[in-house]
Amino acid sequence: MPLKRALLSFAPDGGNVPSNRGRTAGVVTLVGCVATILVAFLPWLEQAIFADSLAALTIHDTGRLLIVLTLVSAGIAGGVLLRQPATAALAIILIVLALAQLGLAILISVNILHAIGQADSHQVYIAAIGTGAYGGVLAAVITMAGGLLAWTKRRRV
Repeated sequence: MPLKRALLSFAPDGGNVPSNRGRTAGVVTLVGCVATILVAFLPWLEQAIFADSLAALTIHDTGRLLIVLTLVSAGIAGGVLLRQPATAALAIILIVLALAQLGLAILISVNILHAIGQADSHQVYIAAIGTGAYGGVLAAVITMAGGLLAWTKRRRV
């Protein structure tokens, strides 16, 4: 089989091949977004398993907002960054979204840790659930790292 007829074709520069620069930022952002979404569902999981949740209704609403912001970031990362390097405006949008996610994750974490501190001492399982509060902040920091990586690897026009 001649090389020209191979199943895989390589595009010349400027073709439709993903850039490693944008792909790395996109993958880091997507990892942070997936982790943030998983952590945002923990209060609902706690409610389903234990029929009681330490998280107040405002935390559930904040969790919904966190999921919406995370889905927007994941859409940008998956739809744009995996195909091409970020522009300056796109990198700034990702950083702002990640900052908002980080702020919401810290708010949720503080509320959950406060609720754990106020809980009865006979509820031993609560201490294990509290680790999700730290996971939310860590996941938002990973998303922020993806935005910062997009900024440093951005396409200069």
